Amino acid sequence: MLSPLSDELAASISGNDTLRTAVKTFRDGLNDATIADLDAFKGLSQSAAESAGLKMGAFMKPLRLILTHREVGADLFGTVHLLGAQRCSVRLDSFLS
Repeated sequence: MLSPLSDELAASISGNDTLRTAVKTFRDGLNDATIADLDAFKGLSQSAAESAGLKMGAFMKPLRLILTHREVGADLFGTVHLLGAQRCSVRLDSFLS
């Protein structure tokens, strides 16, 4: 079970329209193929960041928070691969709603 984000962490990512744009782009491109291939995952992440005018690092930390509710952890590609596209999509949709 995913533990809830602390109020402080939730506040750090909520209400940010730039981040929402990047997350929506990432969500729209997420599928089994993109989480199975490192280059495809990196390409999707880069495209999502660029769609909102963000640098990769400025996008990856919030993406990790949205998907895992943690600031640090294992490689995000591996984590996303283990979670699967469907579970990741649910978590991304929850953030976007």
